Amino acid sequence: MAETTAEQPVEETETELVDIDSYTTESEAPVEGEYTSESMASRFGDPQPAAGLGRRKNAIARVRIVPGTGKWKING
Repeated sequence: MAETTAEQPVEETETELVDIDSYTTESEAPVEGEYTSESMASRFGDPQPAAGLGRRKNAIARVRIVPGTGKWKING
């Protein structure tokens, strides 16, 4: 069985509010050459066709993903 602890009073302290005139971020500016605007997709070149095979019980679905119109074609 868990033990219970006695309640302890909380000490109240006064804090002084300070007016903030300026705002700064705590992060540093990016180092030259560290950041590029190149997207992840363009790093790997042209997209290559991909294939997948899904099975469940007696059903089999073959899927090929290629650049094109965006239409789905399953088992074809």
